Amino acid sequence: MIRQKGFTLIELLIVVAIIGILATIGLPMYTTHQAKAKFTAGLAEITALKPGYEDTINQGTVPTLALIGGTSPTANCRIDVAGDVATGAGSISCEILDARRRCWARSSA
Repeated sequence: MIRQKGFTLIELLIVVAIIGILATIGLPMYTTHQAKAKFTAGLAEITALKPGYEDTINQGTVPTLALIGGTSPTANCRIDVAGDVATGAGSISCEILDARRRCWARSSA
């Protein structure tokens, strides 16, 4: 009786098909996970700017990104600051950069 060494062509094709199916399921999930991670990191970046923003508004100064201690763009988002000293209203917004599949914008006021 002859012993078989290696794999048959059918076995290899089945393995390639399984890998292809797993890749079509896994890549979109990975991309979504990356976008969610960037969103969370961007939210953390603008949340860290809140105390400086509040101090600047309370001092009666129009807030700018430099005054509240921020830089833009960061690794995760492009940050914009707007505020009205008279009313005390304003916002810190973060436009997520390089988020594949999804585009989010979040403001922290």
